[in-house]
Amino acid sequence: MGQIKKRIIVTGAIASLAIILFAIVSTLVDKNKLKDFDVSISCFGVVQETKVDKTDRMTPYFLINDEWSYLGSFGYSLINIVQVGDSIAKTSGENTLTLYRRDRSNKYSELKQVQMWN
Repeated sequence: MGQIKKRIIVTGAIASLAIILFAIVSTLVDKNKLKDFDVSISCFGVVQETKVDKTDRMTPYFLINDEWSYLGSFGYSLINIVQVGDSIAKTSGENTLTLYRRDRSNKYSELKQVQMWN
């Protein structure tokens, strides 16, 4: 009876380790996919409107050049900062997005630079 109990414990421990390892690998794969998406985004234009989709994990969207854009991780970093009229510049292949705002003389100046995935 003691050997059966020992085998059950060992089997449970191995199964638990396998589940933990699977969770770690899955998280790393998802993180790499997110990083690849963030780096691939290309966006240049003036923000016309912002919204947060409450039905989709509070996902922020930005109306830029008459098109709703999802900016990945950058959007979550910017949603509380961006105002209508601000300009966003993000080149595909780069991990930096720059936010510009007009000053009183109506000239754009850099307001914030957001860098993801160092």
